[in-house]
Amino acid sequence: MDYATKLLELPIWSAGSYPEDGSPSEHIRISYERARSVVQYVGMTTKDIVTLSPKFRDFHTNFLGTADSAVATILSTHWNLCMGTISAYAEDHSDSYTREVLLELQEFRSVGEFMLTEVAHGSDASNLETTATYNNDGSFDLHTPNPLAAKSMPPTSPEAGMPRIAVVFAQLVVNGEHRGIRPFIVRLCDADKMAPGISSRLLPRRNGPKYVDHCITMFNHVRLEPSALLGTLNAAKDLRGEFSRHVHRLTVGALCLAMGSIPILRVTALVLGRYGQRQHVAGPKLGEKVPKAYFASQHGPALVALTLSSVLEAYAATVWEDFCWEEQPQLRDSLACIFKTAAAIDSQSVLKEITDRCGWQGLYTHNQITELASSFCGNLIAEGDFSLLCSRLVSELLLGRQSIPKARNPTSLLAKHEYGVWKEAACQAKAILSTDGSNRDDLFNAMLLPRCRKLVLAIGHRMAYEAAVDSSRVTIEMLRLYEATCMLEDPGWYVENTKFTSSKLDEHHAMVVRALLPSLDRLLDESGAAAWVTSPIVTEERWTDFVGKLPEYTSDGCNSKSSSAKTSRSRVRVNAGVWNNSNHASMSESNVGDSGDPDEYLEWEKLRASQPVSNLASRNCNCL
Repeated sequence: MDYATKLLELPIWSAGSYPEDGSPSEHIRISYERARSVVQYVGMTTKDIVTLSPKFRDFHTNFLGTADSAVATILSTHWNLCMGTISAYAEDHSDSYTREVLLELQEFRSVGEFMLTEVAHGSDASNLETTATYNNDGSFDLHTPNPLAAKSMPPTSPEAGMPRIAVVFAQLVVNGEHRGIRPFIVRLCDADKMAPGISSRLLPRRNGPKYVDHCITMFNHVRLEPSALLGTLNAAKDLRGEFSRHVHRLTVGALCLAMGSIPILRVTALVLGRYGQRQHVAGPKLGEKVPKAYFASQHGPALVALTLSSVLEAYAATVWEDFCWEEQPQLRDSLACIFKTAAAIDSQSVLKEITDRCGWQGLYTHNQITELASSFCGNLIAEGDFSLLCSRLVSELLLGRQSIPKARNPTSLLAKHEYGVWKEAACQAKAILSTDGSNRDDLFNAMLLPRCRKLVLAIGHRMAYEAAVDSSRVTIEMLRLYEATCMLEDPGWYVENTKFTSSKLDEHHAMVVRALLPSLDRLLDESGAAAWVTSPIVTEERWTDFVGKLPEYTSDGCNSKSSSAKTSRSRVRVNAGVWNNSNHASMSESNVGDSGDPDEYLEWEKLRASQPVSNLASRNCNCL
């Protein structure tokens, strides 16, 4: 039994432990307590994070993130961005502070954050305005000069009920000289209040995903000890190169979060597939009733999603290996950008279709589709807007500053498409540059930048197809469906450059969908998503139970047996981060039962309870 299955057996991970009508504070605390349970069961170490171990990779493709999208966000930031960034400087620090902070984060005595972007500086984060001024005694003065320089939107509030440590990026100022951007270790809050000089404003909840306490944060002359600096005081010779090194974990995050599309596609495909099999509508013959899944408009998106998840799984395994072995940072950036673009565009397209095919049911978060789609969209933005990443990559490739692995089979349709669209773009770029233009002028902006995503997508489709060819989990029928679906992304090119007509492209896609249809049940069963689907629309029993628990209003008033009042009385409450409601077993009690290792968890809770949660000013200034 893997750790994810064990976690599902814990009371805190039960569907009833997250009340839909709960307060924001309740929802936030629940997700952080769930994150704590994951840390305890997974056992992620600093070494795992630095070496990009299989354990680190597998967390980002695990179904666990579909059960609570907030937990995935919290821990990806904690492990990859915060611990990953700090660990890069641990060897260079002669004192023990950095290593002590890493141990504190590894044991989840504090939760880690990554504070780079500002209200006015997202895509151009290299121009951020937050300053860290060097003082004569070796300390630093961390300051937000104006509201537009406020850090956005990492979680920084005490709502989590536990201390926070952040990697904060700021302009290093020494004797009035700006020496480039540096990361600093900053203690933001303890379990119940902010550190002196730091203010945090809680943003409204996003529609869809589980609640993460995203904030707008400002620093008012916060004093930091010398050991808070990650890096050196020396002026950077190559500002762009040094900045890229400081934020190198963003590239890892871009790849990891895009891999999260794999379990999301499988869960949503299962919801659509089973819902379509359960719901019956009028059939082709008079008086006949057929499942909605009978229609291609219903089973088609489910088959595409299942196929895409398997292709992306094969592609992820290949690109991860190449990424880990690649020593050139620029090529690593390129590999991550290409994978992220392919996963993002294709997944978002089919997720929208799945939502539509569930009708009004698809709009409700309790059916999981909109929650997971919105969460995935947020993840794509979080580690760098992929439209911007595509623009940079295309410019570098067209100018000859970078190269990518060539097609293994140049005769495949997707490889021919990649070659064709890039040849067109290269001709356009050459014409622009030959008239004394540059990749930054208006003509380049107007003619090529809007095409950048499609150009990178063409590379991603070819690479994904090559990986899928070698995968035992991708059947020939699935491979053909993936290829046909990719072709519909750019039908004009195939009509112009192949023997396909517009109608033949649609006919070809319909035929490969039909060929895979007999495998739909098997693919749904083998997806591994069943244990993670909580949507009530997948079975008649679940739907009946769901409706029976809804508040019922009649001429006699509200039926208290099914009202929200009943939900409120049985709701799990959180006090100081520990469960204490009698209706739900506390993770800190022995009645955890056979869901894991209760003795080990008791020791974990004792360790956490023994940690100080106050005196933040001295901890920021006196290094523990």
